[in-house]
Amino acid sequence: MEGYDLIGDVHGCGATLAALLEKLGYHQRSGVYRHPRRKVIFLGDLIDRGPRIRLAVNIAKRMVEQGEAYIVMGNHEYNALAYTHPGPPGSHKRWLREHTPRHNRIIQDTLEQYRDYTNEWEDTLAWFKTIPLCLEIDGIRVVHACWDQALIDEFKQRRPDQCMDTSFLVESTKPGTQAYKILDRLTRGPHVSLPEGIAIHSGDGFTRKAFAPISGPKIHSSG
Repeated sequence: MEGYDLIGDVHGCGATLAALLEKLGYHQRSGVYRHPRRKVIFLGDLIDRGPRIRLAVNIAKRMVEQGEAYIVMGNHEYNALAYTHPGPPGSHKRWLREHTPRHNRIIQDTLEQYRDYTNEWEDTLAWFKTIPLCLEIDGIRVVHACWDQALIDEFKQRRPDQCMDTSFLVESTKPGTQAYKILDRLTRGPHVSLPEGIAIHSGDGFTRKAFAPISGPKIHSSG
């Protein structure tokens, strides 16, 4: 094998993903994109925003399941898991990720495109639970937002498979916990406060008083 092609933040652009794979020399055989000498590493954020979310997920899922690709979790896959998971008893929360107007807007396109495919959506959520938060393979380290070695070491002690279980998912929604710190840093990155009186107004109507100086998926050499 010659190496890997790193693809990040597809965000529902399934047709564009298919065209990119073809351009990179991948071709469909038995419903799976394959390359004779290379594999893909998807860097998370397959869902939300785009017009062909189901296609994007199906392409990546089939490639991963057939050993033609690897994947790490993005914050949008995590958000979907928390958005659809009931809050624990006694938490006074109906859902782990509360259904606020902003959260509803973020996942709206995904839910609409899966509306008539409920079984497929359940299968997709089950697959999301198997996606690792980080990956080390052939001398490279891959994470969606920020490789924090200390937090990754802590995570590996708890979860040697580098995947979340239900208890970790629940804990990760509670600010200040170990799981929250790990999830936030690996999938969202570090946050820097803006100067007093300065704010960023995003296109989804959210006002930010902090920003992530490192944005987008990160790949690190371990050599």
